[in-house]
Amino acid sequence: MSTSLENFKAICRQNGIPDEDYTTVPGYYQDTIAHEDRIGLPLPNDVAMAYIDCDLFSSTKIVFQFLGARMKHGMILALDDYFCYSPHTLSGERLACLEFLRNDRRFHFSPFVQFGWHGMSFIVEDRAMPPSSDPGIL
Repeated sequence: MSTSLENFKAICRQNGIPDEDYTTVPGYYQDTIAHEDRIGLPLPNDVAMAYIDCDLFSSTKIVFQFLGARMKHGMILALDDYFCYSPHTLSGERLACLEFLRNDRRFHFSPFVQFGWHGMSFIVEDRAMPPSSDPGIL
């Protein structure tokens, strides 16, 4: 919650990701992607992988609203704080993810890779996608 934009860009460069390969949108989710028509920046429509590090339910819910229109079969979603929730109830990113899937029945999230004790990634699968007719593919 406290990484500066310059520090973020330095981390990306250290990991071989040049500045021109991504777009940053500084600000809070409720002020930026929730009102993408007002920020004056082109936001991506063709998303292959989304790394969600929102911590909170309210922020993650906004991100899922943004991604809902951009979601597609084969997309990878990684939720940095998927397993960070209250000891008494589901909350945070996991609750927002489950709520999205309950309200938007177009997709199924197939578990992909768990990272650390806190993160989980998923492959987005389109429920309308017909199974393969190739007998060699399960």
